[in-house]
Amino acid sequence: MKREFGTLPLPRKEQLNSHLTLHYISHQGPLVYLAAVWEAPALRTYPAAVRPLLVRLLTEENLRYGSGGVHEALLELGWEWRWDVSLDSLVLVAQGLSEGFPQALELLYRAVAEPVLEGPPVALQLDRLIETQRRAWANLPYRADAYLAQRLWRLSYAVFEGTSPEEIRGLNTALVRSYWEAFIGKGLRHLVIAAPKLPPSVVRWASLSGSLAYELLLPAESRSSEHVEETAPAQQVSLRVAYPWVRPQVAHYGAYQLALFRLGGYFGSQLMQSLREEAGLTYGVQARALAAQAGGYFVVASEVDRQRVEEAIQRIEAEVQAWRENPFPTEEAFQEVQRSLLLRLEVEGLSEWVSRLAHLLARGLSAEAYLAQRQAIASYRWTDWPQPPLPSTALLTVAVGTPRPIFASPCA
Repeated sequence: MKREFGTLPLPRKEQLNSHLTLHYISHQGPLVYLAAVWEAPALRTYPAAVRPLLVRLLTEENLRYGSGGVHEALLELGWEWRWDVSLDSLVLVAQGLSEGFPQALELLYRAVAEPVLEGPPVALQLDRLIETQRRAWANLPYRADAYLAQRLWRLSYAVFEGTSPEEIRGLNTALVRSYWEAFIGKGLRHLVIAAPKLPPSVVRWASLSGSLAYELLLPAESRSSEHVEETAPAQQVSLRVAYPWVRPQVAHYGAYQLALFRLGGYFGSQLMQSLREEAGLTYGVQARALAAQAGGYFVVASEVDRQRVEEAIQRIEAEVQAWRENPFPTEEAFQEVQRSLLLRLEVEGLSEWVSRLAHLLARGLSAEAYLAQRQAIASYRWTDWPQPPLPSTALLTVAVGTPRPIFASPCA
């Protein structure tokens, strides 16, 4: 019998082997939803371009399925798929017509288990990756996010966003197969499936799951740093300010979510009121959480007028300090944020739920934990919510497009 919490069905769990868990939702509908989660970190022992190139090859270049590759073969079955990439995991997300499910499941398995990782496809996708990175690097917000990621994560992870086209060109492509063998061939940890029934071939996916052994370096205590880049034609500056934060597994994480949402999670947030409505510095500003096995941060991100960067930074610092001391000065503000956050956490349909559950599992969480956090947020009251300790000092400031000279120092 299907178990539900609110409107979301909880999956039935089954161990396919000691490393792989099947999360099955019985679903009588015309579409099937599937997600597969690999433990596949961006280790510094591999060049940063290895994983992006591997994902391109897994997605595009199985030409044994015809001139259109895997995508065309799946489309003929009424299916589509994609890969989502994080620092710690790779997630395959797919959906399509239920009558084509057995064939699509077999096709997806073969595309991952029997990839084409040598020959002309590798050179072709390498060229495309270089061109994609070259074009992305011309975009100021992309560069700001790249500098941010490099300085926050570079001691623990190989960060692709800051990789130059020349570094990509020099990649030893033999390392792509090495990474596939080390992680894709053994790192599958979760299968999430919503379907009328499970084909017998689902057990084949257990062959992609086994023991992993690797070391993830954790950063030492961070100190404040800054990176400023001048871009002469720029009229706006891409500004990023990072603060220490928590990972989703921490106790009372819902309270942290509530506080961060108040700071910069919606249109009426504290930062929006200050930087946009009061000062006219920007059209938009947000505060978002970044989390990985190696740590947690939150980042204030905005695009501001290049002549008013210092003013924007000062306002961010002032608002964060005021937020730290009293995130909810009135009950009205608390209730508004609570309602808005709960709406944001709502899941629109089974497709979104399967995808979200896969990403929760990739971060070491479960459906039950997610729903419990949502329930906790709904239960909070202004007078007695578990107010968590909040940071006040920035770890890193990145500004791309300013008229100031370049300055950078290490984050840790």
